[in-house]
Amino acid sequence: MFKEIYENDSKDIKREKLKHNAVYSLYYNIIHIAYLFRNQTLFLPVYADFRGRIYTLSNYLSYLGNDLARSLLLFDTEEYLKREGLDCLKRYFTNLAGFYKLSWNDRLNKYEEVWRNFHYALVDYLN
Repeated sequence: MFKEIYENDSKDIKREKLKHNAVYSLYYNIIHIAYLFRNQTLFLPVYADFRGRIYTLSNYLSYLGNDLARSLLLFDTEEYLKREGLDCLKRYFTNLAGFYKLSWNDRLNKYEEVWRNFHYALVDYLN
């Protein structure tokens, strides 16, 4: 619920109420936007910054938003990760293992070895 701020509230109480009201407004907007777009296919416009990172133009309902915003989105395709996306994920995983200086194809070829080593290390750790 929205908290009313009164003149006789202390500075700390006003600050807490302002913080609470900001979060309340954010959640209120996210839920109502999601309600408006329920049962609709939604396209989120994106842009790339100078580093090549992709951001959405939507401030409220977005896969880059907070937990509430992300939890309200469903993707329209049944194929969640296509072949190209899986290859990018494999290359990213080999980057994390320290092979980021290899070529794109070499990183993709190195994935099976990295995954095997990670899996064995994880099993050893859990046992």
